[in-house]
Amino acid sequence: MIDHVRCAIRWIYQNIAEYGGDPNQLFIFGNSAGAHLAATTLMPDWPIRYELPDNVIKGAGLTSGIYDLKDHVLGYIPPQDLFQMTLEDASRASPLFHLPTHSLPVVMAYGEKKLKAFITQSKKYANCLQKRNCPVTLIEVSKAHHFDMINALSKTQEKLFQALIQAIQVS
Repeated sequence: MIDHVRCAIRWIYQNIAEYGGDPNQLFIFGNSAGAHLAATTLMPDWPIRYELPDNVIKGAGLTSGIYDLKDHVLGYIPPQDLFQMTLEDASRASPLFHLPTHSLPVVMAYGEKKLKAFITQSKKYANCLQKRNCPVTLIEVSKAHHFDMINALSKTQEKLFQALIQAIQVS
């Protein structure tokens, strides 16, 4: 899946101008497993293999994501039996261990009613990104559980929506 996302980004970068877009203004968003996949596009080294600039992604929005897959393999976050990966595989696919080498705005959010392990991972990843000089906005969505997060985006006056719009305009 990670390779598919990266191939899609390459196609977008190479073709978006035909549709009136700017390949130098790519902002990525993902929710749940999509947040993990979006975060893998912030990892260094892959763009060169796809003939893309190192900073092809200019900003990101990540909601309800997982950033350390080792927690699944070790069973701290269910359902570990579905992943069927080694700790080495998990480490290689975990954005927490492969931080971006350039600064970019990142908006992260999790629901107040989310499993503690997911909240902890969001906070830990946000902290690591900040140490890499990425401006991070970390938002706890009040009274929200995992499946509420995507709906939070429809509330245009709320902090999550506003933070994403701000990050897109800055990136």
